[in-house]
Amino acid sequence: MTDVEYYYDKHIQCDLCGRSTRGPISEAGDVICDSCHRVLLSPKGSESWKHTKIKELQETELLNKKRSKAQLEKEIRLLEEMLEHS
Repeated sequence: MTDVEYYYDKHIQCDLCGRSTRGPISEAGDVICDSCHRVLLSPKGSESWKHTKIKELQETELLNKKRSKAQLEKEIRLLEEMLEHS
Protein backbone atom coordinates (compact mmCIF):
# COMPACT_ATOMS: atom_id res chain seq x y z
CA MET A 1 0.00 0.00 0.00
CA THR A 2 1.38 3.43 -0.88
CA ASP A 3 0.70 6.87 0.58
CA VAL A 4 0.24 8.35 -2.91
CA GLU A 5 -3.31 9.42 -3.65
CA TYR A 6 -4.48 9.75 -7.24
CA TYR A 7 -7.09 12.26 -8.39
CA TYR A 8 -9.49 12.25 -11.33
CA ASP A 9 -8.03 14.24 -14.22
CA LYS A 10 -11.10 16.48 -14.84
CA HIS A 11 -13.37 18.56 -12.64
CA ILE A 12 -16.86 17.07 -12.49
CA GLN A 13 -19.96 18.28 -10.70
CA CYS A 14 -21.29 16.08 -7.95
CA ASP A 15 -24.93 15.22 -8.64
CA LEU A 16 -25.56 14.83 -4.92
CA CYS A 17 -24.12 18.00 -3.35
CA GLY A 18 -23.63 20.10 -6.50
CA ARG A 19 -20.01 20.99 -5.89
CA SER A 20 -17.24 20.72 -8.46
CA THR A 21 -14.69 18.06 -7.61
CA ARG A 22 -11.61 16.35 -8.93
CA GLY A 23 -11.96 13.83 -6.14
CA PRO A 24 -9.58 11.10 -5.14
CA ILE A 25 -9.80 7.74 -6.85
CA SER A 26 -10.42 4.79 -4.54
CA GLU A 27 -8.66 1.46 -4.82
CA ALA A 28 -11.72 0.17 -6.69
CA GLY A 29 -11.31 2.98 -9.25
CA ASP A 30 -14.27 5.05 -8.09
CA VAL A 31 -14.08 8.84 -7.98
CA ILE A 32 -15.07 10.15 -4.55
CA CYS A 33 -16.55 13.64 -4.07
CA ASP A 34 -14.24 15.90 -2.02
CA SER A 35 -17.22 17.52 -0.28
CA CYS A 36 -19.82 14.85 0.49
CA HIS A 37 -17.51 11.82 0.09
CA ARG A 38 -20.01 9.91 -2.06
CA VAL A 39 -18.98 7.70 -4.98
CA LEU A 40 -19.57 9.64 -8.19
CA LEU A 41 -18.41 7.40 -10.99
CA SER A 42 -15.94 4.77 -11.96
CA PRO A 43 -13.57 5.80 -14.76
CA LYS A 44 -13.04 2.10 -15.40
CA GLY A 45 -16.79 1.43 -15.64
CA SER A 46 -19.19 1.91 -18.49
CA GLU A 47 -21.40 4.96 -18.94
CA SER A 48 -24.50 2.98 -18.02
CA TRP A 49 -22.84 1.80 -14.80
CA LYS A 50 -22.02 5.40 -13.90
CA HIS A 51 -25.59 6.56 -14.43
CA THR A 52 -26.98 3.57 -12.55
CA LYS A 53 -24.69 4.22 -9.58
CA ILE A 54 -25.55 7.92 -9.48
CA LYS A 55 -29.27 7.14 -9.74
CA GLU A 56 -29.00 4.64 -6.86
CA LEU A 57 -27.30 7.27 -4.72
CA GLN A 58 -29.91 9.86 -5.60
CA GLU A 59 -32.72 7.44 -4.75
CA THR A 60 -31.08 6.69 -1.41
CA GLU A 61 -30.69 10.40 -0.71
CA LEU A 62 -34.35 11.01 -1.59
CA LEU A 63 -35.49 8.18 0.70
CA ASN A 64 -33.39 9.59 3.56
CA LYS A 65 -34.85 13.07 3.02
CA LYS A 66 -38.41 11.67 3.01
CA ARG A 67 -37.71 9.82 6.26
CA SER A 68 -36.29 12.98 7.82
CA LYS A 69 -39.31 14.97 6.63
CA ALA A 70 -41.72 12.40 8.11
CA GLN A 71 -39.86 12.48 11.43
CA LEU A 72 -39.91 16.29 11.52
CA GLU A 73 -43.64 16.37 10.72
CA LYS A 74 -44.28 13.92 13.56
CA GLU A 75 -42.26 16.06 15.98
CA ILE A 76 -44.14 19.18 14.85
CA ARG A 77 -47.51 17.49 15.48
CA LEU A 78 -46.39 16.43 18.96
CA LEU A 79 -45.19 19.93 19.80
CA GLU A 80 -48.43 21.44 18.51
CA GLU A 81 -50.43 19.03 20.70
CA MET A 82 -48.28 19.91 23.71
CA LEU A 83 -48.88 23.62 23.13
CA GLU A 84 -52.63 23.11 22.77
CA HIS A 85 -52.81 21.32 26.10
CA SER A 86 -50.61 23.66 28.07
